[in-house]
Amino acid sequence: MVQNKILIIGDINSDLIITGLKNYPAPGEECLVNDYKIRTGGGAAIVSLALSKLGINTSVFGCIGDDIFSELLTNELKLHGINLKYVKRIKNTSTGITVAFTNEINRSFITCRSALDFTDLNKITDDIIDQFDYIFLHNFKPSKMEEYIKFCKNIKAKGKKVIFDVGFDDSEKWDNKIFEILKYVDIFIPDELEALGFTRSNNVEEALRKLSIYCNRVVIKIGKKGAIALDGDKIIHSPIFDANVVDTTGAGDSFDAGFVYGTINNLNLEKCLALGNFLGSLSVTDIGGSTGIPENEELIKLLKSNNIL
Repeated sequence: MVQNKILIIGDINSDLIITGLKNYPAPGEECLVNDYKIRTGGGAAIVSLALSKLGINTSVFGCIGDDIFSELLTNELKLHGINLKYVKRIKNTSTGITVAFTNEINRSFITCRSALDFTDLNKITDDIIDQFDYIFLHNFKPSKMEEYIKFCKNIKAKGKKVIFDVGFDDSEKWDNKIFEILKYVDIFIPDELEALGFTRSNNVEEALRKLSIYCNRVVIKIGKKGAIALDGDKIIHSPIFDANVVDTTGAGDSFDAGFVYGTINNLNLEKCLALGNFLGSLSVTDIGGSTGIPENEELIKLLKSNNIL
């Protein structure tokens, strides 16, 4: 298969994952949970780990702090051969951390961004962009909309492939200026909530058609129902694979990695969707976004045995 270089721009943080929480404690109360784990988190880190396990030459652009969490993160990413040349360590600053409360049904997050907010698209020079075939923008700050439009327009003008996973808009304004960004995006991979929010649609199929006016390839992740995309005028639905669900943190990011891997290797849309869903299903079988995804040879063998490759 063809090997291309990809730069993933976005969050690299630690995840403190607390499992088995049934109810949130009221003020002054305490709840007991089953367990907790510290794992590598952040969309850019999880996608890069999954792609590296698939044998893709992967680099990350982002910011970390100068604490023990940054050491844990860089050690794991380096172990998997991920290029950290463009990861900046911010002195006297904490590494971003997300506390995830998760069970077999859903998950909720509390995040301290800290060093994550130092990530600056203006630091990604043309010399950096020129080294890569694919640029995956895996973070989005609605307050810097014009900066994102300019950045994506520049990448597209250079003939690079632009991939975009928007992330949740915590302002919940769902600014429709995002459609200006999508004009320069090759693959847009929102989840159902994000797609409905930006399009003000009543259902996910309507949202898919609206988004596809601006971007040639839109894939919407719809949780337990899998994912959908347009093939011409036909909506393709790809279901999830059966899995023993332990932790859903990072399942969407793992889907991204599978879909991108299929795209890089020129697989058809249905195969790309199946790859995404398969990696997402592997992700939920262990605590952490990429822990449940096995290493390269075992992963490729699994994909082939399930007739995905």
